[in-house]
Amino acid sequence: MVPFALPLDSPIQLPMNALDPAYASSLDAADTLAAFRSEFHLPVIDGKQTLYFTGNSLGLMPKAAEKYLNEELEDWKNWGVEGTFSCPPSLDALPRIFL
Repeated sequence: MVPFALPLDSPIQLPMNALDPAYASSLDAADTLAAFRSEFHLPVIDGKQTLYFTGNSLGLMPKAAEKYLNEELEDWKNWGVEGTFSCPPSLDALPRIFL
């Protein structure tokens, strides 16, 4: 059995203050992954920042992804098929990206 699994007949109990904004803020303050938030593009749709809960997708776009893809595209543009035979180190990623 997975250590954190609950038996099917166990009632799920939430903390008494689960809907309290102060409780949510305390969880945010204790979040060890919060620093990574600034590394992703957070979509703004109709002037509102969106909340992202879609589990079956690529997720939010890392800000670094655009830079890395543009570098690869620039190398591809400049080297063409010659990158296959005498490519700079960054071009070895092309088969993983495009094939």
